[in-house]
Amino acid sequence: MVAQALKTEDDRSFTPQQIVLKWLVQQGVSITTFAPDVAAVLEYSPRSLASIPDLTRKQQETVESVVGAMLRGQDLPPPMAKFHNRMMDGLLHLFWLNEATGEEVPVDTVKAGKTYVSTTYQGHKFIAYADDDLQTREQRYVMSVERGYGQNQHFLIKEATLQESASARSEL
Repeated sequence: MVAQALKTEDDRSFTPQQIVLKWLVQQGVSITTFAPDVAAVLEYSPRSLASIPDLTRKQQETVESVVGAMLRGQDLPPPMAKFHNRMMDGLLHLFWLNEATGEEVPVDTVKAGKTYVSTTYQGHKFIAYADDDLQTREQRYVMSVERGYGQNQHFLIKEATLQESASARSEL
């Protein structure tokens, strides 16, 4: 995922192995590579690694979690989404959006001050409605999961969030 994101404008791509080596170098670790053939020598050369753009903090965290999972011999768990109902009172109705059909699939009803936690996947979309907007569906808040494997994403939903979402849609 990180290797694909770093693909250059001239369509130069990088291998996952190169990304791990770049991450190690960015962490201040000295590396010595052993290559079975000339192509691998070029792939892992200092010049090749220096040509890779520096990893962002988020990319570094992703590589770190993947390397850690590999060293432990474990798979990374799918992302977890946590939905916090921070409204003063009232219920929050949570739906998963099936983008293929447009159907809003009911997930849970969350009481004020409570949290709903779900395993999910990057790109999934959820919709929240306050209790009094469930029928009219005017004030809906759409949330998209941006986290990947081994990561969590938190969504705080309060009255202002739902109102801002509704007014932004009405301005379109």
